[in-house]
Amino acid sequence: MPSRPLSHKVGDQAATAVTAIWQQIGAAVERIAVDYGEDLLVQPCDHRDQMDAARIWVQAKGTTTHPAMHQPGRHVTVPVPSALALRWAQTADVVVLVYWDVEAATGWYAIPEAQADRVRLADAAPRATTSITVLSDDAFTAASARHLALRARLEHATKIVQRCKGMIMMGYDAPEVRAELITTLTQVMQDVGIADGNQITATFLDALRSHWEFYQGDPGRDMSAAERFETAAQTAVMKMVLDAAEQAQPQAGIEFQELLIGELTTATMTALRPQQGWPVPLAWEEEDPH
Repeated sequence: MPSRPLSHKVGDQAATAVTAIWQQIGAAVERIAVDYGEDLLVQPCDHRDQMDAARIWVQAKGTTTHPAMHQPGRHVTVPVPSALALRWAQTADVVVLVYWDVEAATGWYAIPEAQADRVRLADAAPRATTSITVLSDDAFTAASARHLALRARLEHATKIVQRCKGMIMMGYDAPEVRAELITTLTQVMQDVGIADGNQITATFLDALRSHWEFYQGDPGRDMSAAERFETAAQTAVMKMVLDAAEQAQPQAGIEFQELLIGELTTATMTALRPQQGWPVPLAWEEEDPH
């Protein structure tokens, strides 16, 4: 009779446990039938339970026990084929490697793309391997899953913005390109709490007022009222993105592209103009000659 290797059992248990955590945050998870290096395809949902355009690929590495990883400041290295690591580094989607202790029902995660040396991986021998470092401080929990979903959403939006802006700069300023850019930015504004439906949120306006008053009270900055307002808006936008990341996973922080923040600021200022009262009239009133 054929026997089932322990490694297969551990691998299945790890994939099942990791799937359950993604499902806790409302994501749809599909087990990959043919193994090309990824075990799960995760499709997160936004706060309105709508499926994200961004996707996350997950490799779940199971282990029976690893006591050292339950202590802070430790790590484990997971070997993967260099060709696979290069593919992960080049994919448009977020890839997550989860190292799961099946006995302790605890796991940790790493993002291989962040560790990839693309030149070295491209020059590697056909059967070469590379090591992905997983830190014991990066526990894989529902909070970190929410954080990874937000990261995937922002990275996906950044790529769309980069493509649309590139096409516009090259002279292809078609209505459908502008529409895709606006739709993408509007979605991010809602994801991070800047907008709710077609209205700017009170939370964002409070942040904007706070930063506006700060820059207004700083005589050392040689800026016009319009420049002060734009700077305050950009700072408030960054605060909303960071707050969204903090809400998903406290103290995790998040990386974001300057281009995305700049375009979000422009979109937010455009959305503010039709609204009555503060802050738009106040922002420019000192420059009004009348």
